[in-house]
Amino acid sequence: MFPNDPDPIGDMQCIFAVKSNIPFLIESRKFPISFSEHLYFTDDGVGEYINVPAFLKKDYEYSIFIKKMQVSEIGQNMVFKISSQDYPEMETLRELIKIPSVAIDYKYIEGGYHKTMFTFHHSHMKEVSKFIFNARRRFGYGVPEYIGPNRGLKFIIEKAQTSGNIVASSLTLKPPRQESEKMKEMFSKTWARRARYTGKSRTDDFIFRIKDPTSINREVFREISKEDRIYGANITSGIYLLYSRLVFEHYNPMFYSYHEYDGQNLRICGLIPENYGSMVIESVAETVKEFPDLDVKLTYSSRLKYDQDSLIQVFGPSFHT
Repeated sequence: MFPNDPDPIGDMQCIFAVKSNIPFLIESRKFPISFSEHLYFTDDGVGEYINVPAFLKKDYEYSIFIKKMQVSEIGQNMVFKISSQDYPEMETLRELIKIPSVAIDYKYIEGGYHKTMFTFHHSHMKEVSKFIFNARRRFGYGVPEYIGPNRGLKFIIEKAQTSGNIVASSLTLKPPRQESEKMKEMFSKTWARRARYTGKSRTDDFIFRIKDPTSINREVFREISKEDRIYGANITSGIYLLYSRLVFEHYNPMFYSYHEYDGQNLRICGLIPENYGSMVIESVAETVKEFPDLDVKLTYSSRLKYDQDSLIQVFGPSFHT
């Protein structure tokens, strides 16, 4: 594990690679470049936004590829959208997020393969193995490129930077005063948490590492590992739901989201391709406009280097005590 790695939850990691008959993947095999993907789940299916760097338009062969694939231009960025409505095998990924400790770290296309990087708790090795076996049958080809101990945030960043520069952002806010009893109970503890995946629904799914789980409310938190103080929870928050909706509207492909609550302040950190950095700010600004009582401070936003000092500056000390 990388020193002071902020992810204290999933001690295991997997990169699962699959082939597909999606034309974008077939055509992308011609090029020595990886494309980051933003995977999301809705009540109607599974979808992805594939991030296509705008600078590729200047290259003749890539420009032909972009026109052939009918890549959409969103502002100064380009996005190729796919969903399980056109490719039903994508629904297999829904089985992955049913595993309680799974958190999807990063998804990308490399060498014409879909690659999903995720972490999980070792107690769910059997469930992850079952997912791999079932997905292989569904896709016709599927292999764990890696399965073993979690290699940490540094490894995720190294992989993500093969698709372009990465921006890290961090903001701090006070918990909202007027929220549901469930939310008040949640903020009665100190914790670190990961967003498990991106969903477009009325709730958001997180996995927590709780510093002191004594007298924990079982109606709010579901136990994953009592020994490692890991719990899951589904959250309904007007503020977070608005931000999630704006993320979808702006095609904001944040691929790693880490939150920490110290008893007074909630710190939210995330990673995003550099060409989408302004969209993060736009999403936050619109959220703050809708909820003017929020005391929000943008504490960091910069292209990220994966040396130790940069990671600590962005994500803070490890949450292990």
